[in-house]
Amino acid sequence: EGTQESKKKGVVDIIFLLDTSGSMGPAIADIGKNIATFIQNLNPEDIKDWRVKVFSFSDLESDNPEIALNVSRPWTKDPQEIVNQIVECINLVKKQGGGDEPESSLDAMFLAARDGFDESWTERTRVIILFTDATPKKILKETLGVDADGIALLRQQINDSHTYVHMFAPVHEDYTTLKTNSGKFINYFPINEDGVS
Repeated sequence: EGTQESKKKGVVDIIFLLDTSGSMGPAIADIGKNIATFIQNLNPEDIKDWRVKVFSFSDLESDNPEIALNVSRPWTKDPQEIVNQIVECINLVKKQGGGDEPESSLDAMFLAARDGFDESWTERTRVIILFTDATPKKILKETLGVDADGIALLRQQINDSHTYVHMFAPVHEDYTTLKTNSGKFINYFPINEDGVS
C-alpha cells in the first residue's frame, strides 16, 4: 500500500455533493463561491492532477427527478465548467424542492461512493464533500439494491472503495454512526440547524 499511496499522492478526484432543497437558499451561493475559491487556490506543487464534479440531491420520495437527484454531471478541470455545475445547483434550489426535513443525503452519498468514480482508488485519491442543512432519510431499498442496513452498507462502500468523505451537516445519529465506524475515511463537521455556521 505504501507504493500505491506514493503513486497517487497529489492526484485526486473530488465530488462536491450539494443539498439543493429549498432551505439551502441562504447558503448555496456562498458554498459555490467557496468551492470556486478552493479550486483556484489548489497548489500545483501539492496537487499534480485533479478533477471535480458536482452532484446534487434533495428528497427522492417527494421531489420530481430533476430536483431529487443528479449524479450524472461530468468530471472537469475547467473552472468555468465547475461554476456552471454550481449554478445549475443554485437554480435547483430556487425550485424549492425538499419540503420538510429530512432529505436524501445518504442515498446520494452511497451512489456517489459506489458509482461516482471511474478510476481505481489505487490510482487517484477519492474524495466526497457533502454540504447539507438537513438531517438524513434512511437509504431507500431501491438505492441499495437489497433489503439491508443502509448505514452499514454505506460504511462498507466507503471503506472498501477507500473514499474520503467530509460531511458538513447537522447533528444526527446517522452521520455520527458513519463517522464513528469508518475510521480514517470520514470527517464530520456538525453545523447549526440553519446551515449558517
